[in-house]
Amino acid sequence: MICDVTPLDPSSNGVWPAPNFTDPNINVHFWNHAFPHLQLIFLVISFLWQFLHFFLKRLGMIRFTSHMLTGVLLSKSFINENTAARRFFASEDYKEIVFSLVSACSYMMFWFLMGVKMDMGLIRTTGRKAITIGLSSVLLSTIVCFVIFFANLKDVENKKSDNNNTLNSLETVVVYSIQCLSSFPVVGNLLFELRLQNSELGRLAISSAVICDFSTSVITSSLIFMKELKDEQTRLGSLFIGDVIAGNRPLMRAGVAVLFVCVAIYIFRPLMFYIIRKTPSGRPVKTIYLATIIVMVSGSAILANWCKQSIFIGPFILGLAVPHGPPLGSAIIQKFEAAIFGTFLPFFVASSSSEIDIWALLDWNALNGIIYIMVTSFVVKFILTTIPALFYAA
Repeated sequence: MICDVTPLDPSSNGVWPAPNFTDPNINVHFWNHAFPHLQLIFLVISFLWQFLHFFLKRLGMIRFTSHMLTGVLLSKSFINENTAARRFFASEDYKEIVFSLVSACSYMMFWFLMGVKMDMGLIRTTGRKAITIGLSSVLLSTIVCFVIFFANLKDVENKKSDNNNTLNSLETVVVYSIQCLSSFPVVGNLLFELRLQNSELGRLAISSAVICDFSTSVITSSLIFMKELKDEQTRLGSLFIGDVIAGNRPLMRAGVAVLFVCVAIYIFRPLMFYIIRKTPSGRPVKTIYLATIIVMVSGSAILANWCKQSIFIGPFILGLAVPHGPPLGSAIIQKFEAAIFGTFLPFFVASSSSEIDIWALLDWNALNGIIYIMVTSFVVKFILTTIPALFYAA
């Protein structure tokens, strides 16, 4: 529950005291209003990550590193918890809702734009090599890590009984699964920032990452579907009324998810080609078309949430359905890339990183199990990704 003051007063009267107000201090605390407060936070985050990236890019670091370090600098690791500066940047009161909304929208658009940038024809070009590497990287590494987990299951239970800080079986499985999965937008963004997307290595990496992401989505959706079948309980207090109405209908959700994919392939993608045909050569795409696409992207996120899936899956699928390159794909990238990658995505990463407490790393008893799982998963995934690549290179 979040307590706030009503009626809402989002806008201030400006920075400088105005002569038409009787109180000379009426403008002094302008940051107590929602809009100026958020604008100042955006300004500070933008300045800090640009300042850090100015130096880090000379070391070959990508922008994501600067975004994350900005959040760490604004976190309780460097700013005391009970200070005015910490309260200014902390996601409390109304900021919790606004931060969550802006972060979700920015990351949703990030997934959509990465899907638009992806040329699905690369998978046909790279052929079985990308498919083999992608499946081996996710499926085989998950299987091997689970074998390692079950082999050490007895030791895990014994350590849990001796020390409450160690991970239990369910937590261990979750950490193993997360470490074995891959995300195409993350890999694709790295390759685009390093300008390797058009190289042979970059095309192979992007194609393999797409296969990894599809495998990850299938595994995740299957696990969610199985959980829904096992536990058919209505989730009360949901944001969407559909969850209350169909909370005990996992089969309906699964059918809607499959139907959405079919609509994206057989209706949405032909509609994109229709827009391309209606756009004269050399002329920009109409704004109404771009606005309609963004509304559909937002609707796909709501539908994915109703289907108990990640809200980013819907926008990513629609992004892949948009034809790559000019005029439509390039127009979408040109219209939204600067705002999303330059302002909103840094805000999302920094606001997420601002809750980090790096001094918690000193509690090694709680992190020993996680470090072991991370190292094991990394080694297994690296080996199972390298072996198919070496096999095809031979």
